[in-house]
Amino acid sequence: MEANFDSQRGAAAAKGIKLECRCAAGLTVEANRDLANIILSNLVSNAIRYSHGGTTVTASASLENREVCIEVRDEGMGMSAEELEHIFEEFYRTRSAREVERGGTGLGLSIIKKAVETLGGRIVVASEVGKGSTFHIYLPREG
Repeated sequence: MEANFDSQRGAAAAKGIKLECRCAAGLTVEANRDLANIILSNLVSNAIRYSHGGTTVTASASLENREVCIEVRDEGMGMSAEELEHIFEEFYRTRSAREVERGGTGLGLSIIKKAVETLGGRIVVASEVGKGSTFHIYLPREG
């Protein structure tokens, strides 16, 4: 997880966003490294992209029962309940996301969801307009 954060530090610094990583010591998950990197780097990149300067993006990992829970939280623009129903659809982008970045494809979150499911996990999102979003990824500890 630290490596994914390190690769995003320049983008965060350019926007004045603080990155925090809170991982339980010694916590590991047995998973395809490439898929795990796709998931984490895309979630952190999105959190930075859709957050304002002076805010914090936090990633954490903890053990919950037999699953590793990875959480990426931002203090960005957030999404409405209606938008949340569609965010994992290919090519879907919220109106606010289109305003922030015109060049996006709307594929990032659908790719993340497919990668999580390929690893035998699930993804849950909580969001509030104007307050930010939190993505919870639950992966089996041993895969």
